[in-house]
Amino acid sequence: MANFFDISIPKGITTNTVSLSNNVKQQENTFDVGIKANSDKTYSKIEHSNSQPLSEEQKAEKQKANQKQLDEMAKMKRAGKTISSTVSGAGGSTLTMLETYDKNGELKTVQTKRSDGSISYTANYDNGKQISGEGYFEDGTIASKSEFKDGNLIKETSYSSDGSGKVESSTSYEYFPNGKLKSEVRENPLFPSKKEYYENGNLKFEQDSSNINEYDETGKLLKKTFKSHIEEEPSSVTYYEYDKEGREVSSSTYSEDGKTLISKTETQYTGNKTCTIVYDASGKEKFRTEEEIMSDGSIIRREDNQFLSRTKVVHDEKLNSEETYVYTENGDLIAYSKPYINTEEEGVIDDKYYDAKGNEISYDEYVTILERSREK
Repeated sequence: MANFFDISIPKGITTNTVSLSNNVKQQENTFDVGIKANSDKTYSKIEHSNSQPLSEEQKAEKQKANQKQLDEMAKMKRAGKTISSTVSGAGGSTLTMLETYDKNGELKTVQTKRSDGSISYTANYDNGKQISGEGYFEDGTIASKSEFKDGNLIKETSYSSDGSGKVESSTSYEYFPNGKLKSEVRENPLFPSKKEYYENGNLKFEQDSSNINEYDETGKLLKKTFKSHIEEEPSSVTYYEYDKEGREVSSSTYSEDGKTLISKTETQYTGNKTCTIVYDASGKEKFRTEEEIMSDGSIIRREDNQFLSRTKVVHDEKLNSEETYVYTENGDLIAYSKPYINTEEEGVIDDKYYDAKGNEISYDEYVTILERSREK
């Protein structure tokens, strides 16, 4: 006896049998009427032949209901089972992943194993939410540990690879009631850091061993504090100002105590062109840069007088990089560089350098030419 729910199909309604998968295409103006228990990958769907078009809201609700039904059917299929699959690991390695489900079809554990059978990672779940995770080195010693609360990662800990179990670093996370990340604090002897976020997801504050950046709710940098660790470079604090369009118009850098002006930068906007001028503490212009910017924000031309020469930068859309041409103040070409794809390093874009006659030169020769131009 077929184990279907009893269905009475009125006139004007036809039935279709649809294969079950994780990507079943939702059809408009239809609704589901039954599920075959102990599914053999089919279920029945009926259509109204003369139904009215659904509103966007009704379509969304219908798709949500259909997806819920598919999820429940998938749970029925995997209840009490352990499913094995192959996944890619670090360095192109192949791992075996084992997923174990409870009697209700909810995920209980995930475990990945290396080709030699050693465990690389285990994760535990409760009601579909991860509650813990542990990574292991090849010798079986602990490599990392993850802690969760309400499905959110709240702490990550990394351990030394010498098998001693010594903690190398840890990162703690806090969340807003809406589930968005509120803060993350990394404790590391060499590279400690801290980040805070607004409830809209934008960065509010970030700190590392040398810098502290503060932002407004729209993501614009308001203040940068630099803490120097060498005598040759003084600590400083920089404040930023913006126009009504949100474009940076000035930045002023002061000594660490905020009392002595070190330099100031002003930017002027005219159409798609910008002019940025840097002044020293006395207000004297040090150098200026002029740029022509396309509508997508990419720079198609840049000229500056920073080194008593003019530099023209042309954006290479194909390589998403820039060609740089350096001229004398009189407009004579000195040297230039062009990007190219480094075939020896996959995905890496490097530069080739040329003298004024187009002869390829080394980077050191390129720098020497530029330095000579500055001395004239």
